[in-house]
Amino acid sequence: MIKRLFDNGYNGDAGKIFDKGEYMITAREAIQQTTKNVRMHITAELEGVEAGIRSKIALGERKYAYDGYISQVAKQEMEQCGFTVETGMQYNQGWVVIRW
Repeated sequence: MIKRLFDNGYNGDAGKIFDKGEYMITAREAIQQTTKNVRMHITAELEGVEAGIRSKIALGERKYAYDGYISQVAKQEMEQCGFTVETGMQYNQGWVVIRW
């Protein structure tokens, strides 16, 4: 990307127009986009976990377990909602157990 920037006339000033009408992303824009993407990923993660919980509720169970990982933010959100979240690893494979 940096090579492309200098090849297209980047002069070191963030937000300046390149030869083809393109703009260099600013740090503020990068932070905003990163925050938006993190929120989208966590929302998608929580929606997947919720679907798993609802399927276990329909079966009359009180826990949902799966192989994989849960982000720290998603784990904290689940715990704030009253769930108990256990995580661990065995043979380099992560696992998650959510109880209610």
